[in-house]
Amino acid sequence: MTRIATRLWHTLFVLLGLTVVTFGLLNLAGDPAAVLASPDATPEEIDEFRREQGFDRPLVEQYLSWLWRAVQGDLGYSYRHGGPALQVVLESLPATVVLVLSSLLVALLIAVPIGILAALRRGSRLDRFVISLSVFTQSLPTFLLGIVMILVFAVTLRWLPSSGGGDVRYLVMPAIALAAHQIGTYARILRSSMVDVLDSEFVRTARAKGLSEWAVVVVHALKNASLPFITVVGLQVGELFGGTVIVETVFSYPGVNRQAVQSIMGQDMPVVLAYILVVGVLVSLTNLLVEALYGVLDARTKERA
Repeated sequence: MTRIATRLWHTLFVLLGLTVVTFGLLNLAGDPAAVLASPDATPEEIDEFRREQGFDRPLVEQYLSWLWRAVQGDLGYSYRHGGPALQVVLESLPATVVLVLSSLLVALLIAVPIGILAALRRGSRLDRFVISLSVFTQSLPTFLLGIVMILVFAVTLRWLPSSGGGDVRYLVMPAIALAAHQIGTYARILRSSMVDVLDSEFVRTARAKGLSEWAVVVVHALKNASLPFITVVGLQVGELFGGTVIVETVFSYPGVNRQAVQSIMGQDMPVVLAYILVVGVLVSLTNLLVEALYGVLDARTKERA
C-alpha cells in the first residue's frame, strides 16, 4: 500500500507539471482573445472578450484559477465546441484507445513469435532477418508508411477506406502503421532476453529432466525473459499515444489526438488541458499495471512489495 501511495503522489506531481508546462506554452503561442474572437471583431470587442474570459489577468492567476476549478471537477468549457472540455475529450478518446490497443495487439502477435524463434535459432538467417527488421521498422517514418499504405490499399487496390472512422476496415491501416515501429523494438528486446535466459542453468536443468522443448521455452524461459519485455511494452504505451497524432492526421482518424491538435491550433486551452490530464492518467495507470505484473511474474519483486 505504501508503494502504491508513493506512486500516486508521483503521478499527481507529474500531472501538475504537465499542466503547468502546457498552460505556459499555450499562452506563449499568442493572444488567445485575438484568435478566438470573431474575425470581423473590432479592437474594442476583442478587449471586451479578453476581459470576459479572464485573459487580461496575470498568467499565474489564470492558472491557479483553472487549477482550483479542476480540483473540484470543473475543467472548463471549450471555446470552440461550447460544451464541457472534459466531455469533448472523452467523446473522442475511445477511438484512440481502440487504435492504441489494436496496434499493440498487432505488434505483440508478430513480435513475440519471431522474437522467440530468433532466440532459439540465433546466428541463423531468421535471427539476422529479425535484427534487420528491427532496424528497418524503427527507422521507418510512420507518416511515410501511412501514405504508402493509402496509395496501395486504398487508391490502387481499393481494399480499404483511405480515411475516416467507422467499422473495423477503417482501423486496419492506422493500426498497422502505428504498430510497425513497435514490432522491431519488441522482437529485438524479447530476442535478447530469451538468449540470456536460454543460457541459464535452470533451463539446462529443465531440459535434463526430460521436459519438452515447448515446456522449457514457454513455462521456464519465456516467463523469466518477459520482465524486461513487459517494461519496454509499458513504457512504449505513452509513445503509442503520442504516435497516434501522426497516424490520426494521415488517415483523418477521429481520435482524441487529432482533436487535441485542432484545439492547439485554435488555442482552445480548456480542451488541451483536459486532454493532457486524461492521457497522463491513462499512461500512469499503465505504469502501475506494469508494476503489478512484475509482482506476479517475479517472486523476488513480490516479496519486496
